[in-house]
Amino acid sequence: MERLSDYLVFCDMDNTLLTAKEGIPACNRSVIRLFTAMGGRFTVASGRPPESIRAALGDIELSLPAISCNGSLLYDFQTNRVLRRSCLNQEQAAAAIADMLQKFPKIGVEVMAGAGEMYVVHASSYTHAHQVDEHMESVACPLENVPDGWLKVVFAGDPGNDPQSGTVRQNAVLWPG
Repeated sequence: MERLSDYLVFCDMDNTLLTAKEGIPACNRSVIRLFTAMGGRFTVASGRPPESIRAALGDIELSLPAISCNGSLLYDFQTNRVLRRSCLNQEQAAAAIADMLQKFPKIGVEVMAGAGEMYVVHASSYTHAHQVDEHMESVACPLENVPDGWLKVVFAGDPGNDPQSGTVRQNAVLWPG
């Protein structure tokens, strides 16, 4: 007979584990708790940074470190430590940001750095909504003040407008790898 301890479940968060209306549904919480109580191992793989993952999970404990920031960060919630980090080439990322802002001046730009902290380098209603939706703190600062160790860049704009109007059609992300 197979044991649940032989199984490891990695789960995506947005629109998989989480729903837009209720976060993690009660039935999913119950199944995760039962699975882990019976020896199964459960963790998440997400584009979200650790702070946002923690807020979304609430009292659910992960058996193993989480893959966060689109794979740029391996974070252990049991020890509150970054275990592994893969960073963007900051010069290339800064050039991409400058290019995007020139083409789409209304776009919002966030840089995740360090242990997934959010730096808003070009604010918009979309960067604000992202902070609220993911329960994240942020620092507003010019690009040159973002500390080293860039993990991910998020471009956010109005999906209803076209590029000719100075906004983007959807969110876009840069990350290492």
